Amino acid sequence: MMGRTLNLPKFLIISLLCTAVAACSKPAEQQATAEQFSRPALIYTVQQSGLSEASFTGVIRSAQRVELAFRQAGKLTQLHAQEGQQVQAGQVLAELDNQELATLLDSARVEYKQAQANYLRAEAIYRDTQAVSRSDLEQLLTKRDVAANKVTQAEQNLDNSLLKAPFAGVIAQKLVNNFHTVQVNQAVYVLHNPTDLEVVIEVPAKYFVQPKASLHGLAEIDTLPGQRFAVTYRYHASDADPLAQTYQVVLGLDDLGAVKLMPGMNARVFAKSASSAEQQNILVPVTAVVPANTGEQFLWLVGSQDKVQKRTVRVGRLFGDQIEVTDGLMAGDRIVVAGVQALTEGMQVHAMTTVETP
Repeated sequence: MMGRTLNLPKFLIISLLCTAVAACSKPAEQQATAEQFSRPALIYTVQQSGLSEASFTGVIRSAQRVELAFRQAGKLTQLHAQEGQQVQAGQVLAELDNQELATLLDSARVEYKQAQANYLRAEAIYRDTQAVSRSDLEQLLTKRDVAANKVTQAEQNLDNSLLKAPFAGVIAQKLVNNFHTVQVNQAVYVLHNPTDLEVVIEVPAKYFVQPKASLHGLAEIDTLPGQRFAVTYRYHASDADPLAQTYQVVLGLDDLGAVKLMPGMNARVFAKSASSAEQQNILVPVTAVVPANTGEQFLWLVGSQDKVQKRTVRVGRLFGDQIEVTDGLMAGDRIVVAGVQALTEGMQVHAMTTVETP
C-alpha cells in the first residue's frame, strides 16, 4: 500500500497548472493596470518674470523729431537749410512762390481800408444828424468786418508760404529739391533736437508685468564699445506688437556729458529694476488656468509622487497666450498646461514634455 502511486486525471493536472500560472501573472497585470492610470501631461515649470537681469537691443532717436511740411501746395523757390545745419526756433527754412499771395494781401488791405473809411464816415453822420439809418450803418460795419477777415486770411496764407522751425535743432534730412512743386503736408525737412535723446527697445511680454517707473539701466553704444550711459524709463506702448508680442519701451539718455551721440545709432540696453522682489510676477500659459463653479480660478499643481492637486490662484492681466498669476504660485512649482479638463484630484501624471518659460 505504501508504494502505491497516486494517479490523477490529466484534466485535473492541466487545471492546476493553469491556476498556478494565473496566480504568478497577477502582479504583472496589476503593475500594468497601475501604469495605465499615470496620465501623460504637458508640465510647465513656473519661473518669475522681471527685468532684474535682462538686455535688449535698441535704437537711439531724438525725443523731439518732426517732419516739416507746408500747409498749402506750391512751387518751392527757396531752400535755406541743408542737412546737418543747426537752426533756431522760428527760423525760415524754405519758401514757396508767394507773389500771387502777396498781391492778394495787398488787395485785401486796400478793400479793408476803404470799408473802414466808409464805416467811420457813416458813423459820424449817424451820430451828428442821423441822416444815415441804423440798418445802413450796421451793413457798413458788417462789410468792414468781412474785409478785416479777408486781410487776416490773406496774411495767414502768405505766412503759410514760409516753412519755419518749430524748435531749435538740427536738420536731419532734406527730402525735396528746390523749384519742385510740393503738395499740402508733403514733408520737406526732418528736424530733430540732438540734445534730448532716447533709446527705444522692444520688451517681450513675459518681462512686462511690473510697474516700469522703477526701470533703469545702462546703454552701450555700438560705435563706443566699453562705454555705458545711464538710461531711465520715460514711457511705454500700451499695446503689444501683434506679431512679435513685444512692447515698445522708451528710455531717456539724460546724462551724456561731452559725448555726442546721433539718432539712428544702435545700442544694447542692460535693464534693471529698482523694484523689490515681490514685484517679480509670474506668467503661465492661459491653458493652465481653469474656472471653477464658485467663480474662482484654479490650476493643477504636480506634487509629490507626480500626483496632481487643485491650487486656487488669483490672476491678473493677459499677455498674448500667457496670463499673470498674482497669488497662489511661486517659482519652481510644476503645473499641468494641457488636457487639464481630464484631470481629477490625486491623479498621477508623468511628463510628456516639460515646458519652461521661454
